Order: sequence, then C-alpha cells, then structure tokens
Amino acid sequence: MLFGVGIELGSVALLLVSRAIAGIAAGNAAIAQATIADVTAPKDRAKSFGLIGAAFGIGFILGPLLAGWIASVSADPAMPMWVAGGLGALNVLFVAVFLPETNKGAQTSHAGFTLWKGVRNIAMAFREAETRPLFIASFLYLLGFGFLPPFYGVFLVNQWGFDAAQVGMAFAAVGVCVSFAQLVVLRLLTRRFNERQILRFSLALVAFSMITFSFMPSVALVIAMIPLTSIPQGLSMANMAALISRSVPANRQGVAMGINGSLMALGSALAPAVGGGASAIANIHMPFVLGGLCIAVAWFVLFLVAVPRQKAAEAAE
Repeated sequence: MLFGVGIELGSVALLLVSRAIAGIAAGNAAIAQATIADVTAPKDRAKSFGLIGAAFGIGFILGPLLAGWIASVSADPAMPMWVAGGLGALNVLFVAVFLPETNKGAQTSHAGFTLWKGVRNIAMAFREAETRPLFIASFLYLLGFGFLPPFYGVFLVNQWGFDAAQVGMAFAAVGVCVSFAQLVVLRLLTRRFNERQILRFSLALVAFSMITFSFMPSVALVIAMIPLTSIPQGLSMANMAALISRSVPANRQGVAMGINGSLMALGSALAPAVGGGASAIANIHMPFVLGGLCIAVAWFVLFLVAVPRQKAAEAAE
C-alpha cells in the first residue's frame, strides 16, 4: 500500500522505502518452506516445495495481467497497489486464523529484530563444515539464475526489438513453464527419482540453456528456449530446497531455509550489479554466459563435494 501512496504523492523516496520493506517481507518465503518441511515426510518435500514455486509462478502470470487490467479500468496507476495491499491484509488474516504452529517440539522464543540477521545467516552457511558445500552450491545456483530476470527483457528489446507487451508475454511464458514443471513434471519425476538424480540433469540443462539461448540466430529459437530454461529451473528450485531440508535435523528446518533465503537475496543483489558491468564492458550476452557458468560450477560443487559428503554421513548413521 505504501507503494500506492508513493505513486499518488509522486514520492520516489516512498517508492524506495516500500520496496525495501517488501524485500524484508520476502523472508516469509523461508518461513513457508520451513512450515512445509515440518508437515511433510522427507521423500515428499520436493513435491511440496514445488507447490510453493508453482504458486509464485502463477502469481508471476496473473499479477501483471490483473495489474494492467485494474490500472486500465480505474485509470489510476496506484490502484493495483491498493488491491495488492488488500490481498496482503487478507493473507495476514488467513494465516492468523487458519495456520497452526507446525514445529510442535520447539520452545517458543522471541528474538529481537536485527538487520544483521541475514548477514549472520550468510556467515553461518559458510562456517558449518557439514553443510558448507551444499550451501555454496545453492548460492552459486541462485546467483547464476539471478542474472536472468534483470537482463532478459533488456535482451529481448535490444536484440530482437520486442515491445512492452511482447516482453510481458515472454515473462508470462516463463511463469507458465515454471508452474507446469512444479505442478506436473516434478510430481511425475519424484515417483522414480530422488532430489540428487533430478538435480543432476536439471542443473546441467539450466546451465546449458543460460549460456546458449542468447546466441540463438532467430527469435523463434529464442522463444523455443523458454521451456528448455524454465522447466529445469522449476525442477532445480524445488529439489535444491528439498536437498537442503534433508541435510539438517527437524529442529533446524527454519534455520536452514532462512540461510538459503539469505543466500538467494545475496545472489539477487549481486547478479544485476555484476551483469550490468559485464554487459557494459563486453555485450548483452555476458550476463547469461556468467549465469550459466555459475550454475555449471554449482553442479560440480554439488556432485563432486556436497553429495559425496552427504552419502558418507548417511552411511555412517
């Protein structure tokens, strides 16, 4: 709602403050994942995390479409923000009334709010020897994919002359593919394969498609690459979260998901800065090449270091 106030008043400062608050509230994603981990068996977590990702994907499709329609009908650019704020308030009420505490064995504590919590989470990820390789792999994957959203639209406009509507349709296609992957493909694959097996090919596909799609010689091939990038991305997102969840005990699910959320935020902050500099120095292809290389390194860290350690720990139990 504060974003709507900023639009009405023409205040850039309020717009920036509202985005900062939204960024802080994005930590709810880690809480949602921890809640899912508390109420599902380890073998079902990838599918359950996939539902969260699918919900984001559906929102990614419907949000821009509804916002555009509401703004057009109301002739008020702030109206979509008021509607979004109202939906957020309804969600708070729904959670307060219908969502029970899922971590029954935990003692309730009230920790003071600190802006340094995310920094401490990141430090913790690289400090604990048992989970360090897994979190490094997750960070490299999240950093790599973080290059795509900020530069995808710019690439389509500069390289192929897309207008705003066409860019919106391309992003909607990404959302459709991610949702399809997490609602349909993931459920089929988890009947026969575990998280490690799925990540072995999904991460490799994301890395390959990230590096190659911007070099496609025609717009038709660029569009054809959307499912080749988005479907394995949807699979990787859910299975990486499930693999991290499996690696920690039940009483540390919230901590693990919080750490991964902090790593996601760090990757989302670094990728635009690095990608912008790389594209200015070289060309528009560089952000996608760097992203694909990061994901390729994540694959090697995961399967040459993290997974062997996990298997050794499981064998010792």
